[in-house]
Amino acid sequence: NKIRYSLFNRMTFRQPVVFTPFDVKVGYLYYGRKNYWSQLPFNSSNITITDSPVLLDSTQYEFKIIETTTNRKGLFIEIDFLRTNLTHFIFHQNYFDLQMGLGLQMINYFNDPSLPSDTGKVWDRYSNQGDYYFHPRSIGFNLNTSLGWQLSRKHLTYLYHSLGISSISLYESGGGDRTLSGTGLSENFGIGTKFIFRQERRNFIYTFGIELKWNRLYMSSVEAHKGLTPIQAVD
Repeated sequence: NKIRYSLFNRMTFRQPVVFTPFDVKVGYLYYGRKNYWSQLPFNSSNITITDSPVLLDSTQYEFKIIETTTNRKGLFIEIDFLRTNLTHFIFHQNYFDLQMGLGLQMINYFNDPSLPSDTGKVWDRYSNQGDYYFHPRSIGFNLNTSLGWQLSRKHLTYLYHSLGISSISLYESGGGDRTLSGTGLSENFGIGTKFIFRQERRNFIYTFGIELKWNRLYMSSVEAHKGLTPIQAVD
């Protein structure tokens, strides 16, 4: 009975989260393929050929410049906005907050490793704006959903999912020109927790929290002039 009271009765009269005008998230990330993420999160191991997120054509089989985690580290910024708890207006319940909204996401990677220069392998590394470097960047738009529940008045937990499209570029020259680009799909799964700060005499609250996120970015083909690169896709 005490457990049941703690989980349900305590929040019987809580006010549901009806509308979130915006939600800003900033964080670090590392990337790899499926085998890399089947290990523990944030592992520091180097990736192998089969774990590389860069997919090459039949003329090449190695892409060693991003094996170490220092060359696979980046920063993401997300802004979710206009998230609305539509189910509140339909079912009039306050146990769960199911919100749906829109979002923008930008991912930028820190290091600029030089392209491979192995003898006998063709990588076009030069442009009229300086040498090319491998410097992925993506900017995307998504639809997102969050399912939150609240077991105390100052704390809430939630699950998060988003699906959208992203504009992706992989190369940047010394002069700042970007190329080897395309459009891809982006999907995110996350779990997070937030602390609630209420405003006296005001009809809103604000929150701070932390979130653990898994993101997949998939671009099935790239746009580039012939002979620029053996890179065919990223996943």
